[in-house]
Amino acid sequence: MKNYNSAWQVAHQCPQCGAPVVLEESDRLFSCLYCKVRNYLASRDYCRYYLSPPASLLKDTIFVPYWRFKGMVFSCEPYEVKEKILDATLLASRQSRLPLSLGLRPQVLPLRFVSPDTEGTFIAAQLSSETALASIEVQHTSVESTSPGENIFHKAFIGEAISLIYAPLTVREGVLNDAILNRPVASVSQEEIEGLLSSSQHPDWQMSFVPALCPNCGWDLQGERDSLVLLCSNCDSAWEASQGTLKRLEFGVTSTVEAPVTCLPFWRMIVACEGLTMKSHADLARLMNVPVMGKPEWESQSISFWSPAFKINPVLFLRLSQQVTVFQPKEEMKQALPESPLYPVNLPVSEAAESLKIILAHIAVPKKKYFPLLPEMSIRLKESLLVYLPFRERGSELIHVQMNLSINRNTLTFGRSL
Repeated sequence: MKNYNSAWQVAHQCPQCGAPVVLEESDRLFSCLYCKVRNYLASRDYCRYYLSPPASLLKDTIFVPYWRFKGMVFSCEPYEVKEKILDATLLASRQSRLPLSLGLRPQVLPLRFVSPDTEGTFIAAQLSSETALASIEVQHTSVESTSPGENIFHKAFIGEAISLIYAPLTVREGVLNDAILNRPVASVSQEEIEGLLSSSQHPDWQMSFVPALCPNCGWDLQGERDSLVLLCSNCDSAWEASQGTLKRLEFGVTSTVEAPVTCLPFWRMIVACEGLTMKSHADLARLMNVPVMGKPEWESQSISFWSPAFKINPVLFLRLSQQVTVFQPKEEMKQALPESPLYPVNLPVSEAAESLKIILAHIAVPKKKYFPLLPEMSIRLKESLLVYLPFRERGSELIHVQMNLSINRNTLTFGRSL
């Protein structure tokens, strides 16, 4: 059993037997140690957590909302693609006397799910997630930009986890106090307190749980704790959560190489481009300055971009996307799950689609020609397929022989914490 006081962990109860369960913030699949039932956690929009004050203060606590964004940020600036990892919070209330950010607290303090029976007064978020993300983007651009007047052609947030975190406050003799550190935050008038409480709401949010059973054959679905796609080894099917149910997902597995092998998931995305003359893979090859002589079939081949279907550091995300897009794996694909280990899918295709302009900007040559076209350009996802590519295990490296591509296992481990 994991320690409840460990950072990033969230306390909850098994929906079947009520036994305590500890989830990591990114967990989606868990198996109860008591009733052995496997459940998949599904959220309607985003997860809501709270930082827990001492139990004696919980009933009188005012919980103030903060938006949290965690993921990769890419920006196309003259004339390169810059990347970074972002983990930021922003006050979602219009109360100006409160701290604008939670600082490092979400990274070092345990988080708990907000449920209808959570005691305390919860203040409604008055700032939308879209507005908050735009504000965070402006703040980080102004702080980190070396050339403030420099134009940014395109910016994308990839794999971001959006959540609402409630910070606990108490009111004592006209002073708002931090309920965790027991320190004053701000002096407030009775009118300001009443204004803050006027936007309170009952925490009627409920996480939904879907039994991890194959809808096709009833077999136990397999996956890691952070998997977004669950697999059935009985009928060779893949499933993803959609609006509280499991939806079948098309996938392919390329021919494997000699064991030991780990299969890594990638999204193959067939797209349509507007604002750029690019109608076939041959056009994409010319954009990448790849010789197309001797490959006339590229002229009739649809444009397809590839990106990892797993979270990884942004530099490697770009490199993998570029190399697999250039290589365009053409091995015969089977819809049968191999015995080789399958790395979990934890980056949805909707997030991968957000990276299409970034991938194009990264591989385009020359960049001075194509970067100014990015703002007006549209790259629309037409079709996607989840593809597992075999990587040979060699020490601490995973190697794709045909692409001469290697990935360090440690970078995969780090990526699962993004």
